Amino acid sequence: KQWYQRRVRGGWVTIDTEIYFWNYETGGDLAYYEGLAEVVLSVGLVVPKPGVFQPHIKFLLVVCTASEVVVLGVTFESEADDPYALMHLQPNPLFSLSSDGINMVQVRGAPEVRTSVTLLILGD
Repeated sequence: KQWYQRRVRGGWVTIDTEIYFWNYETGGDLAYYEGLAEVVLSVGLVVPKPGVFQPHIKFLLVVCTASEVVVLGVTFESEADDPYALMHLQPNPLFSLSSDGINMVQVRGAPEVRTSVTLLILGD
């Protein structure tokens, strides 16, 4: 699976349990995360509600597997006029919760609602 985000000029690709980020303008590496036990089903980069997390957390990376939803903090180092020059993923999740075997296929964030996920419910 692949994705890119214009605001931070970053792209990602998942390979099994790992997520790789890069700067799609320069091709340089941004970040890497390998702290998952299961294959990544979906990923979303969302803006947190102001005041909920520390001010240096600019985005939340929501990662869904078959067994859990993991939320990672995303921070940036700025350079000159570029507030998103260098991306960092917090090594420890801000929180995680069980998905109870429900496959989450899409993660979305919007200013007027909390982060939501689209569920894929498979029947017998």
